[in-house]
Amino acid sequence: MEGNKRTDTLALVFALIAATTMIAQQVAGKATRDALFLSNFDVTNLPKVVIAAAIASITGVLIMSRLLSRFSPITLVPAVFGLSAVLFVGEWVLLDYQPRVASIILYLHMAIFGAILISGFWSIINERFDPHSAKQRVARIAAAAALGGVIGGVLATKVAEIMDVRTMLLFLSGLHVLCLVTVRCIGTPTRIIPIDNAVRTRSAFTVISQTPYLQWMAVLMVLIAVMAALVDYAFKSEASAHYTDSESLVAFFGSFYAAIGVLGFVLQSLLGRRILQRFGIGMTIAILPFTIALFGTIGVLF
Repeated sequence: MEGNKRTDTLALVFALIAATTMIAQQVAGKATRDALFLSNFDVTNLPKVVIAAAIASITGVLIMSRLLSRFSPITLVPAVFGLSAVLFVGEWVLLDYQPRVASIILYLHMAIFGAILISGFWSIINERFDPHSAKQRVARIAAAAALGGVIGGVLATKVAEIMDVRTMLLFLSGLHVLCLVTVRCIGTPTRIIPIDNAVRTRSAFTVISQTPYLQWMAVLMVLIAVMAALVDYAFKSEASAHYTDSESLVAFFGSFYAAIGVLGFVLQSLLGRRILQRFGIGMTIAILPFTIALFGTIGVLF
């Protein structure tokens, strides 16, 4: 029993390091991705690459789902981290010869691997820890991930100030190598869930088509995604008008994401639970569109 407790504690330490590093890499990668694309293309091309990235992300999720049905997450996810690290090195080489092509590949790379690696990591956490004691550990890991968002923004800003944006790709590769090692060290699951091959599940589209509540939720998610995309386009359009070189853009986006990470962490820690308990899930979700509408109106007036 004592040995299992020590093993679980060590696994939690590696999970905390992996979560922090993974989200830090994701945030720094987004800053680098946006900076490279906007420094090589006009902002009017942004919707095209966003659509392509969304299609690529969906394809990646479908492929990852198929692979997870054949391989365990603790085997597959570290391998995907390794593949991503290699791709960053390839983009680092390509950027010196074909910067426009490299910036598009990086954009698609971040879209595909960002979603599948984060979901794959949480699959490992779900399998590794006992469900009766996992709640507190998951909360710690989520807090480490939020901290990683702040660290990623700060690192992107500092690396861009000290080095060039091309070196940032090697830095991102190194972070995914660290993720590979720490995720692998989390260890194998403490519980094995038997899989009954005879059990057949319905597809998500079938479930949604038969459940009105899920249909409304799907509509809500689509509207939020569209609204976020429009706000994102307006924001990056202004950023590209004020900053022309890639290093300045990386530093700007890094500072912005770091500030958003701090604000999100504070709000989630201090107000998130209270708002949810007092007003319910509907009012909590409505905070996002209300905030965007309010500050959008203020922006129009100015």
